[in-house]
Amino acid sequence: MNYLPEYLVRAGDLAKPDPVPTGQYSPGFQHVMSRDANGNIVSVYGDPTWDFSMFVGASPRFHIEDFIQEISSKENADEYRQEFKLILFRFIYSSRARAINSISELFNILKRHVRFAAAKGLSIRESLKERSTLDYIVYNPELDKRQIARRLVDAKVLFSSLHKISTNLDEFDFFPSDIMFSYLAELLKEYPLISLQTPVIPTRILSRRIQICFDYINKFIELKDIYESLFEFRYSYVNSYIRNGGSPKVARDYAAEEFKEEIKKEKYSEFINYFDVKEFQNLRGLSGKVRLPIREMIHAFSGMRNKECNSIAMDGFQLKTIGRHSFPVIRSYTTKMARDSGYFADWVTSPEIERAFQAAKIINFTALRYQYDLTPEQIDESTVPLFLSTDARMMDSNPTGALYDFPLQKPSLRGSKWKKHRINLDTEMIVTNEDIAEILAIDPFASIDSLKPGIEVGKPFEFQSHMYRRSLAVYAARSGLVSLPTLKKQFKHIAIQTSAFYGNDAAFAKNFVLPKSDDLVFDSAVISQRSFIKEFQDELITGQTDVLYDEVITADEIVFGGMGTQIQKQKFSGTLPTVLTDRAKTKKKIKQGRLRYAETPLGGCMATEVCDRIAFSSITTCVGCASSVFNSRTVPLLEKTKEDYERRLELFGTGTPYGRQLERDIRDIETTLKMREKLISSVDMTDGRQ
Repeated sequence: MNYLPEYLVRAGDLAKPDPVPTGQYSPGFQHVMSRDANGNIVSVYGDPTWDFSMFVGASPRFHIEDFIQEISSKENADEYRQEFKLILFRFIYSSRARAINSISELFNILKRHVRFAAAKGLSIRESLKERSTLDYIVYNPELDKRQIARRLVDAKVLFSSLHKISTNLDEFDFFPSDIMFSYLAELLKEYPLISLQTPVIPTRILSRRIQICFDYINKFIELKDIYESLFEFRYSYVNSYIRNGGSPKVARDYAAEEFKEEIKKEKYSEFINYFDVKEFQNLRGLSGKVRLPIREMIHAFSGMRNKECNSIAMDGFQLKTIGRHSFPVIRSYTTKMARDSGYFADWVTSPEIERAFQAAKIINFTALRYQYDLTPEQIDESTVPLFLSTDARMMDSNPTGALYDFPLQKPSLRGSKWKKHRINLDTEMIVTNEDIAEILAIDPFASIDSLKPGIEVGKPFEFQSHMYRRSLAVYAARSGLVSLPTLKKQFKHIAIQTSAFYGNDAAFAKNFVLPKSDDLVFDSAVISQRSFIKEFQDELITGQTDVLYDEVITADEIVFGGMGTQIQKQKFSGTLPTVLTDRAKTKKKIKQGRLRYAETPLGGCMATEVCDRIAFSSITTCVGCASSVFNSRTVPLLEKTKEDYERRLELFGTGTPYGRQLERDIRDIETTLKMREKLISSVDMTDGRQ
């Protein structure tokens, strides 16, 4: 019997699909593709859809039959179905994909290729020997050069995966010919794929967008009494009707008509006209309209990702005090710095964001009162997401899991329903040639065509959440007021190089944070692209040096781990080498590549060679590594991981392959934590002798 791929093994004994005998080329019709957590069969090989929604890391359903019916006729459907299923089956069982997400990507690439084959009247096997399937990409008039390059790279991924499977399975003859590989190599040289970053929002549009978003938020706060009173009117009417013996359905129907009459009163006119409320459904939908600018401003003034923005609690806006100064932060949950277990972190923000939180709370308190039957006194704001679902029926299927006690509503910044939103009708959001020129000056590899769709002259600028993140990085870096390590902490990047990539080409951005002065000497120092680029490069070295000293060399806490224990013992005995005590020497060694410190999800890494222990599914690969450095932040993460692994071990059993892996991980964690306890004990003993 062959081994299952890692992502299938991790599903546990009950949820595993059937393994395949080594000598069996094609599975039987009833071969089990997936099971649920109770061991019940979810899908078999002969089913029209293979359902993998229960597997860790993704929730794909491969709708095979729908696709076959789309691209084939009655005469050739059987051939396409047989070929397509066999290839997808081998992707799942025989490819080197490490996650079900990778299979999902291969599935989509394969579908695109098969569409080309069907258009040419070729079987899948024939299409892998026929150059015309690649010509179909290159000569497609609807694709620009970059899109062609992207499709060719996808073709390379597909061809390589098929080739690797064919080398391991003699009977598997779905592989590209040498002619196809040679032709693809020529096309890739002709159409190189240049990775483009998310466009930066032009300064004119960004500043205007900030203004109109806050205008909308402030208007909502100004008219909040009317918002609340209209909800009170509707729900009072419904409840009164039901108390008098009426049915809920009839009560809602009558209330809808009464609501239309009520809003005709003059006292509501400003609210009704500004927010375009014609009936009660418009009032219910207003929460989404107000949340759109709220979300945009949180992205703009924090750099949060979408999931981090979704994870903010009602009390997420806070003031932190350091010394005599206080500054505003947004507290949210992130998993970017710890894979198996996230943590709450702070994003520095603007005081103006408090107004956005105020508007969000108005919506939430209204929903909690009329949808969840809760008064403000009964509410613990730390248990309620900032973007609370206004539908109480979602309480039974809380998408946020255990993070909050209430369900989350996940609005998007894009979509046709938002095109008529007041903030998207502003005439100053129309893209001009000057805006395009500003974007292209910052992103030299971009082109006018690559910005489409979404950023076109004469059309409204289409905002995406990640644009705010990139723009904040670029303009903050360009100002000269924010260092690279600070950017790293703000954006919750594991590697400082990622922050450098985000801020790349910031020298070419307008410095609208720090405007020009009348002092020519000052201006030349600030605006000089050459000096800015050099400073940016030096920040990488300085950042590593500062973090190494702050978190390891001069840290007050005990550091442990492979390298951490060694350094801690040297600190105890006063025998630290000068390369770790002389900052100038430390910086020089880092610049030479002979010393390194990079933050990891658990602590730090001082390896100067390429890592061969990369964590794809677990944070524990760093445990036991000779180059690791751990600190106090590591301890709760390890303890929580150990508890989780012990629960999994009870479920999967000690005799299974996954169980044995869990046992090894648990032992590694226990050894590492004991190492820290010994170091702490040695400190206590020393203190006692003194």
